[in-house]
Amino acid sequence: MEITTYANLNAEDQKLIDAAEAALERAYNPYSKIYIGTAVLDASGKITAAANIATASSTSNLCAERAVIATANALGFRNSIKLAIIVGGDGAGSMAKNPVNPCGVCLQFLSEVPVMSGEDLEIISSNADKTKIEISSVAEFLPFPYAKK
Repeated sequence: MEITTYANLNAEDQKLIDAAEAALERAYNPYSKIYIGTAVLDASGKITAAANIATASSTSNLCAERAVIATANALGFRNSIKLAIIVGGDGAGSMAKNPVNPCGVCLQFLSEVPVMSGEDLEIISSNADKTKIEISSVAEFLPFPYAKK
């Protein structure tokens, strides 16, 4: 895992983080008021963004990471190579100080992306003010996913 800052990212990665940040405006979570924005970069250069949607029944929540991959796929973009994640919202509190990472369910879901694209998915996680960025991969977070053998 690499730790850096927004200023040290290349222009492409900054654009991806900015798209994830813009997606925070579309997040829906009136319960905890923690918003997650994501953006995914396809090998063709297309960026797709999405946000989390929380419901009163927390088991039916849709995390931003799954939402953005599903949206990109629905738009015909299956070769996702980078995923940016950022946290925001009034409820983020201390979460906003550190980069937010995918939950276990999302990691399992994201472990299928390299199967579709043929490349590991890079994850660029940011804190709310973009002063701390972690760069890693799905394989780094989940080295042994549940998968067909």
